[in-house]
Amino acid sequence: MQIDSDDTSSGPRVPAMTDYFGFTMTSLNESGSVFANPCKGEKNMGTLMHRPFSSWANNSEGSMRLEGEEVRAIALGSAWVAAVTSLIFLRIFTKGGLQVCKDSIIKF
Repeated sequence: MQIDSDDTSSGPRVPAMTDYFGFTMTSLNESGSVFANPCKGEKNMGTLMHRPFSSWANNSEGSMRLEGEEVRAIALGSAWVAAVTSLIFLRIFTKGGLQVCKDSIIKF
């Protein structure tokens, strides 16, 4: 997966990243990006990773490994990261990585 931005006049340059996880989905906004990959067998759990475009700290990106569930959809807001998983959970995290909500989604 490669992300390029030609317009750097309104914000910072998008930092380069090597994809070691095999990400298959992403969500972007003006402040950062969130990536997710599916499970790849029992030893390779699904991963959710948030990468801000600029930050006060070098290690400000965060990631979470999901054991026993797979990320199906992701979204990125101004202060949160959200993921819907294969166990029909909606997980909401702060950009610092703290999970603030885990709700079951009811199917109709």
